[in-house]
Amino acid sequence: MRAIILGMDGLDPNLLEKWWDDLPNFRRLRDEGMFARVPSVFPPDSVPAWASIYTGLSPDHHGILDSIDYLDAKKKDLSCDTTVLTGNTFWDTAGRSGKRVCVINPFLAYPVWPVNGIMVNGPVFVTGDVQSYPESVTTEHQVPELGGIVGTPTKKTLEPFREHTWNLTLNHLGFAKELFAREKWGLFFMNFLSLDRIQHSFWRFCDPADPTYPGKNPYSEVIADFYRLHDRIVGEFLELMDEDCTLIVLSDHGHGMRCTKAFYVNEFLRRQGLLRSSAGKFGLKYLMERAKSIALRTLDKYDLHDLGYKIGGWLPGAKALKKSTYVIDKSASSAQVARFSGMNPYGGIELPRSAFQGDDREYDEMVGRLIKGLLAVEDPHTRRPVVRWAKRREEMFDGPYAYIYPEVVFQLDFEYGVGRSLFGPLIDVNPSHRKVSGGHMPDASLLANRALALPEDNSIVSTAEMVLGVLGVDER
Repeated sequence: MRAIILGMDGLDPNLLEKWWDDLPNFRRLRDEGMFARVPSVFPPDSVPAWASIYTGLSPDHHGILDSIDYLDAKKKDLSCDTTVLTGNTFWDTAGRSGKRVCVINPFLAYPVWPVNGIMVNGPVFVTGDVQSYPESVTTEHQVPELGGIVGTPTKKTLEPFREHTWNLTLNHLGFAKELFAREKWGLFFMNFLSLDRIQHSFWRFCDPADPTYPGKNPYSEVIADFYRLHDRIVGEFLELMDEDCTLIVLSDHGHGMRCTKAFYVNEFLRRQGLLRSSAGKFGLKYLMERAKSIALRTLDKYDLHDLGYKIGGWLPGAKALKKSTYVIDKSASSAQVARFSGMNPYGGIELPRSAFQGDDREYDEMVGRLIKGLLAVEDPHTRRPVVRWAKRREEMFDGPYAYIYPEVVFQLDFEYGVGRSLFGPLIDVNPSHRKVSGGHMPDASLLANRALALPEDNSIVSTAEMVLGVLGVDER
């Protein structure tokens, strides 16, 4: 058996169901084969999710847990070691079994490495050299920009960003078809990344339910147009494939409206006595932090985010100001928001046992009180709970890399994201929603042109096992 795998970053099952009538090729897969929503990893970010899809391992077993901050113009690299992927992906296993493989644009898998066939990719969110194995691919073909889409558009650059992303997606499709035609591949994998970035940037212009929806606007159909474009991609591969080939379309997570409110977790920890500030009352740092919060709310109210981020890029120590680390006394604090937490509903709290001088009983009691306190947080305006669940790390993760997660992990209601500012209310507006209005959702999409038996672990972690099963490859 042979397989074509089309990865589509951020392909959301709810939007597929909403737009079935406009997506004839996705609908054909659903009717003739299968459509399923499958849970992503925690948190449902592209970096740990695609690593899990490739390897068949959860993040606590492969050790990759990182995310890209779209609002940090200076962060264009990853701190995690992605070389753990080398030789350990489903296409490596297929290649070792004798299957000829062609792998294009696998997010995160860079630099490329030798495979039984072709592998071509670019660096993650960095404009840089595209690499291929064998090297001759880059001279024999006109290779488009690969690896990721750089930059978050401003209001003035929305249209150029849309146009560039559309054309780049078409270039990726054309390049994929060129390599597909080179030989009869046992496994062909192409990863399309543009849908995720479009949803991040254009959600509020397309969703009337978004409180920042501007009304009738020229971008109201952008997301639907990109779903139709990806439906076209599916259709073209359905036409190209042979009868002995299985076509699988999958995503790493879903997508929806990004949180419009923030739960300021560091302020919650300060009130709990677990986080200490280095700012004296009404001192310079205190006034700076309060001024920052007021400025962000004002920029949000008047839709001046682009100006705010431009000014922020000029400020020395802008990252510390944004994350409020400059005002936290780490030596006197026993807890703070985890590094992987961003302005989204998936978060954690670092509460190292070492901060309790080896008193395990005190530590365990404090963790219990912290979790109970999180679950008790209510929105003062709605009186509804803010935190859906909160757990000890050990309740969720048991792999050799479980330590990459913070001691306490939690998920907020989707209306809220993790905020870091101090000295303000616990619940307030998300001042960055207008800038990045689409956010990741925990259910991914899985479609195929025939019914496939899903492994017991019905999540994206099972993808590698499922693909190898389609190919008739037993080696793991």
